[in-house]
Amino acid sequence: MPYSNGELTVLDLLWVNNPENPYIDYCLDLHAASNLISFYAIPENNHVTSVMEGITDHLLTVMGEGVSSMYMSSGDYWIGTLTHIDLSSAYWLILSDADTLSLAGAYYDPNRVYN
Repeated sequence: MPYSNGELTVLDLLWVNNPENPYIDYCLDLHAASNLISFYAIPENNHVTSVMEGITDHLLTVMGEGVSSMYMSSGDYWIGTLTHIDLSSAYWLILSDADTLSLAGAYYDPNRVYN
C-alpha cells in the first residue's frame, strides 16, 4: 500500500468499486525534506510534469531507482532522466516545505503485492 516515510498518510481516499469507472481520488501528505512514497493510482498522463504539477512550488527533486529529475522553477521545466511515473515503483520526493500531493487515477489493485 502507498506510504510516506513508513506511515500511511493518505487523506480523503475514495475508491469507486465500479469496473466501468475504476477511479480513485486521494492525497499524500508530504513534509519538508525527504518523503518515500508509492502510489495507489496515477493519472492516465503519467509524465512527471503531470503527476507532480500540484507541488512544484516546494518540490526540489524526484528520485527513483537509477533515475531522477529536478524541477527548475525559474524556467518552469524539468531536467533529468525520470520522465514518467510508474505505478509499481517507489520514489523519493525532496521538498523545501510541507505540501500535499493530490491525485486521481485508475488501476487501483488492493491485492497488489510488491516484490
